[in-house]
Amino acid sequence: MQKETFNVENSKVSSDKTIALISDMHLDRDFNNDYYDALLDMLDSINPNYITLCGDYFGRGSARVGFDDDTSRRHILKYLYAFREIAPVIMSLGNHDVRRFHDERKRDAFRSLEDKDIYPLDNANAVIDDVNFMGYMPTKWAYPADRIVRRKEKMILRDIEKTNFVIDENRMNILLSHLPNIIYDKYLMNNTKELYKYDLVLSGHHHGGLSKEHEKALNNILDRLEKIGVDKEKFKYAGLSMSPINPIPFLGFKTRGMHEINGTNLIIGRGARSGRKLDDNFVTEVKIKKR
Repeated sequence: MQKETFNVENSKVSSDKTIALISDMHLDRDFNNDYYDALLDMLDSINPNYITLCGDYFGRGSARVGFDDDTSRRHILKYLYAFREIAPVIMSLGNHDVRRFHDERKRDAFRSLEDKDIYPLDNANAVIDDVNFMGYMPTKWAYPADRIVRRKEKMILRDIEKTNFVIDENRMNILLSHLPNIIYDKYLMNNTKELYKYDLVLSGHHHGGLSKEHEKALNNILDRLEKIGVDKEKFKYAGLSMSPINPIPFLGFKTRGMHEINGTNLIIGRGARSGRKLDDNFVTEVKIKKR
């Protein structure tokens, strides 16, 4: 298990804080003890004030896995109960956690996880200390399950207009949105302000954009671009993403890292996927310094 660290500043926090961001766990019905232990060890070493889980808790969207499946639920609860012993846990949904034909049933099961220091935010907010957290995942048919074409963009925009995005002027405001594509989609950037009122957006979904094979191929491309005068630094967060809202394979320029989008900071975690080798998994540490 590896760690990546990003630093941000904010004037509305009363003291410096640390957030652990975990995305894309993709658990299946067989419990992985090595993965569980490695994840807890990493969280203990970070010692965060808050643990944020940005969606895709389960696998490929099968009806047999999910918050409404007894075995899956027991597994995720074991993680959540261990996590909350370290810090409050704030959760948002991912595209694998909802299904178009069972959307509300799965969302109900997700919301029912609420417990002491466990905050499942389904298009809702929670205030903890001097931070206001908001979790957003487009509802039902609005969330993109294919390329983000204009029809989908308009559906997401209508969904955004129906959602109560809570902003607390006296606190730091953090949005959890599993799909970073929504945040940096140009049509949405030009047609809504709601997503960009937040001081920080935490995301995932792209799994870092690179496997070791992809990384080797991408570096070869970047080396060739550099020879013709292209600045490689512009492509440092590029990668291949198996994103369901883009053609496959999709060469994305924002598959991980921190990006300034419309005045807010977007951090895309590389993902801690349970099915990969432990060394290929990342927990993202976000250090917030009081300004």
